[in-house]
Amino acid sequence: MKGVVVGVLLVAALAGCGGGGKHAQPTVTAPHPHAAVAVDKAAYDTMMQRLGHRLSASMKNMYPIVDTQPGAAASLATAAKIEQTEAVVVSVTEAVRAIVPPPPIRADHQRLVQGLHELGVELNELIHVLKKGGPKPFGAYASFASLRTIGQVTANIQKKGYAIDG
Repeated sequence: MKGVVVGVLLVAALAGCGGGGKHAQPTVTAPHPHAAVAVDKAAYDTMMQRLGHRLSASMKNMYPIVDTQPGAAASLATAAKIEQTEAVVVSVTEAVRAIVPPPPIRADHQRLVQGLHELGVELNELIHVLKKGGPKPFGAYASFASLRTIGQVTANIQKKGYAIDG
């Protein structure tokens, strides 16, 4: 596993692209708020690699995503896996939000935080659809458009010399 970019690119490849529209807010909150911490380049790389590994492993564990009748046993089992992933995404998002990166990547880092937040929102929406159904085709909920943002921002950070992918 290689940090945020591998995790998100893997999920993007498995899930496809697309999506958009309004999303509900995630219902899972981080158990302990993270205190803001300013870091240098080496610490940033290390912290982001660790968080990326955690995110990547969690996202891999939510597959396969089963598309069956909303509320059916298979849908509820899939929703439970995605709820676990959502909890990790929320926790990782809070940890990333608490990092004050070196100045050259602060704007990219903020966009990364927003992309991670949106991923949590998309997962929350998918959980709802698996339990109750939704107005759009199932694939529209499982496309995770936020992963494009996360992948692009991660690539921008790496182009600036940060080794956040391990």
